[in-house]
This record gives sequence, structure tokens and C-alpha cells, in this order.
Amino acid sequence: MPIPRKEPNSHSREKKNRRKKIYIRILMSIFIGLIIALTIRKFILFPHTMTNNFMAPNFVAGKTVYITPIFNRNYLLIGDMVLIKHPLNDTVFISRIAGKTGDRIAIINKTFYRNGNEIANSPGKYMFSDSRTPFPADFSSRDNLPEIIVKENSFFVLADNRDEGLDS
Repeated sequence: MPIPRKEPNSHSREKKNRRKKIYIRILMSIFIGLIIALTIRKFILFPHTMTNNFMAPNFVAGKTVYITPIFNRNYLLIGDMVLIKHPLNDTVFISRIAGKTGDRIAIINKTFYRNGNEIANSPGKYMFSDSRTPFPADFSSRDNLPEIIVKENSFFVLADNRDEGLDS
């Protein structure tokens, strides 16, 4: 009894079908991976590249940080870093929360005060890139800010590099 032989075409068809299934699986995996990556980048974590030295020495220009848009305003704390849009020119930058609703804020000769208490500048956390003595209040408001009260549903923010940053 002779052994039945498969036709050469059926073997090559099976091989083509297997390859086709493998290519489809690879393409589906890539597609699903892209969807997941884009979802994470858009809704969970997105990169922000520092364009200035406002947050030096902690974050310098060119460094990429990852920000999450998922937060609750009520749980933001003093010292938390936030991504904010400048109200005058729509520039986006990172700053640190220094005061919350109702806090009394003042800066006297480059010294920061919250609710009447001096907030020490921790070495390595904040810096002043300008080594000159503080400017007199009547000359410039850069180093002095008369006491203000943070408005309802607002925050007072300061850059880590106090001389270069755009602050509240």
C-alpha cells in the first residue's frame, strides 16, 4: 500500500498561513502596545523637559521630568511640585507650592515668610544665583514682597532658583 503524499502546494499554503498568523499577532501586539503607551503618556504620565534653570539646583535645563495630571487639589501640600501656566504669556513651567489658601506670605530681603514664620532655605534645595545683596524694596520688588494673603482656591508658588524663577 503506497503512502499518500501531500501535494507540494498544500504544504506551502500551510507555511504561508502560519507566517500570516504570526505577522498578524506581531502587528496586533504592536498596535495594542502603542495604544497602551499613548494612553499612559496622555492620561497618567507625560514628559516635560525643563527649558530653564528656574528649579536649579534640583532640576536643570534639559532634564526631563514626568508629570501626572491625576491629582486632587485638596491633597496638594506645601513643597509639592506643580506644572503651571504663566497667566500673562502661557509659558508652562514647574514650580513648588509655597503657600495655600489663607496663608500670609511675605519676602523680606530674600527671606521667605509664611504666616509670620521664617521659612529657612534648605541648603541644596533652594538657591540664589545672584550673589549681590538684596535689592532695596523701593528699587525693585524682586527680593521683597509685602505681605499678601493667598486667595481662595489659589496657591503661592516659588521656583527653587529664587533669583531666576518666575514666581507667583
